[in-house]
Amino acid sequence: MHIKILGPGCRKCIKLEKETRSAVQQLGLEATIEKVTAFPDIAAYGIMSTPGLVIDEQVVDSGRVPKRQEILGLLTADRPASVASSHCWDAGRGVWPRLTCRPRRRLVVSDLLRASRASSTMA
Repeated sequence: MHIKILGPGCRKCIKLEKETRSAVQQLGLEATIEKVTAFPDIAAYGIMSTPGLVIDEQVVDSGRVPKRQEILGLLTADRPASVASSHCWDAGRGVWPRLTCRPRRRLVVSDLLRASRASSTMA
């Protein structure tokens, strides 16, 4: 298993690495943990905010530090091949909560655009 921690080295990134290492140790897994700090490399995974957690080249979480129980679930879950982010894959329950899934940031931006268009047509 190959695990990557995506982030510039902030407190949250360091905490995610620490929690991930302890979860791997708790499960007794053989895994390599790599820190990715270069912005172009982080951007290549398509995450909008750090820290990011990548397991076997699949982004499973981004923008927050999951609790150790969540990390344990992510490490032991059978993930579909197209896991996009934690906003799609619910590791605790091992299910997809909805069929169409987009990262939260895109939803916020589209909502803002829709609202600005609506206000400009009303004026």
